[in-house]
This record gives sequence, C-alpha cells and structure tokens, in this order.
Amino acid sequence: MNKLSTITLCLLLGQQAIAGLYIPGIATSPMQQADNALAKAGLTEFHDEVIEEKDFLLNDVQKQEAKIWGLNEKEEKRYLQLMQSRSGVYYKDLRMTPIDILGLNARDDAEREHFASLAARQEAQKVAQNIAWNNAFYKAYNELFKDVPVVGDFDPSPYSPYAHQPIQLKEGETLYLFIIT
Repeated sequence: MNKLSTITLCLLLGQQAIAGLYIPGIATSPMQQADNALAKAGLTEFHDEVIEEKDFLLNDVQKQEAKIWGLNEKEEKRYLQLMQSRSGVYYKDLRMTPIDILGLNARDDAEREHFASLAARQEAQKVAQNIAWNNAFYKAYNELFKDVPVVGDFDPSPYSPYAHQPIQLKEGETLYLFIIT
C-alpha cells in the first residue's frame, strides 16, 4: 500500500512539473475553435502581428494600391500596419502581394478563406491573360514563318538500323533523332 501511494504521489508531482513546462503558442490556452486551420497545424494560440489597430486616413497612393488589389480601406490599413510590424521584416523584398500578406496573417479561417479566394480570382485572371498572349504570339509566329520548315530536308536512310552501317560522327557534330508516331 505504501508503494502505491508513493507512486501516485510521484505521478502527481511529475504532472505538476511537466505542466509548468510549455512552449508559448504551442501548448498554451486553447485557440478559438473557429480557426481550425491553425489548430490542425499545431498552434493553440494566435498572436496578431498588429498589436494596436490605429485609425488613420489613406493617402491617394494607398487608396490606389487598395483598388488595384481589390481591398477595402480597412484591409489596406491592416496591410500597412502589418508591414510596420514583424511581418514587414519577414516579408520585405519577397515580392509578396498585399493579399498574400493579409492571408498569411489572417486572424481566423473566414478571413484566410476570403483572401485565398481573392488571390485565386486574381491569379486566374493573370493566367488567362498569359494564355491569351501566348496563343496570339504563337499564331503570329507561325504565320510569320509558315513557309520555313522546322527541320530541313532530311534523308534518314543512312542512319536507319537497316542500313547496317555504323555511324561515324566527327568531333563537334550532333545527331538528332526524331521519332514519328
């Protein structure tokens, strides 16, 4: 009986000792259940980079930036405040869009999904424009060089395995094989 109470006491003390050891942001107070994405990644506490939301007026350049990226004034202000926090140090010179930075620093799943959707729509637009440009370019290129063969007249018979003659390439020569299927 004495052994059992000693073991129980050790277990309780051990749990108290372990409970005092934690890594902030990993094993602290539970995060809101609404933010499942961060919880699934192992984070239990969200630390907002913007410590204090400041109310300020956007200048014309900032309003134009917000319009270009499809952001409202509140989102643009948050982006500007993020860039003056640690995020500005992390993301400076990485060629990230304001939408990327807002999405990476989203405060919950709904905000993250909003910026992901906005980024996806803008990326789809850019990809569609690139495809349209490539199609127009290749059409113009093919019209410009329509009478120029890609590969000139070529007699494959000397290189055929049925010719039974070894091929002797001289230094600097290149043999290209094209297979027609």
